[in-house]
Amino acid sequence: MKTRVVPVMLIFSILMLSKLGFATHEGCTPGFWKNNVDLWVKFSPSQTIQSAFDADSVWWWSELPPEVAALGNDTLFEALSYHGGQGLVGAARILLRQLVAGLLNAAAYPSVSYWTLGNFMKHAYSMLTANVSREMYLIHEGTVNYWNELGCPLSSTGAKITIRR
Repeated sequence: MKTRVVPVMLIFSILMLSKLGFATHEGCTPGFWKNNVDLWVKFSPSQTIQSAFDADSVWWWSELPPEVAALGNDTLFEALSYHGGQGLVGAARILLRQLVAGLLNAAAYPSVSYWTLGNFMKHAYSMLTANVSREMYLIHEGTVNYWNELGCPLSSTGAKITIRR
């Protein structure tokens, strides 16, 4: 039964977001952003996860379980290298890897046709703080992974950014 829950929830969340007008059209993967730090906009590789996600609302990071909140001291670049692991922290790493890529995609808007930064931050907040469990983190990771793999319009050749139309 559990093997069917994740795909159904993932499909449901993608369909609901599409119906609400939040469908994305493009997204660059964590690997793309890790290998192209010269294309980062508004954020820096050495910036901590917490400072990036707490930019607009200083209080919400403290709502996370302490073991997950501790990951906020890692840099955005380190998060793009996360491999996961066991338990809640492992799932949080998997989710944060995708959320950091999503954050960079949103910051690159309109060069990347992704969520606006403000809307993405609201969804990141919900994904990290509502129904905190390994299972829910992995469901949310699947959703953000889907957004981040819709096709990257940015060029990694030099600093030139090209937009696919």
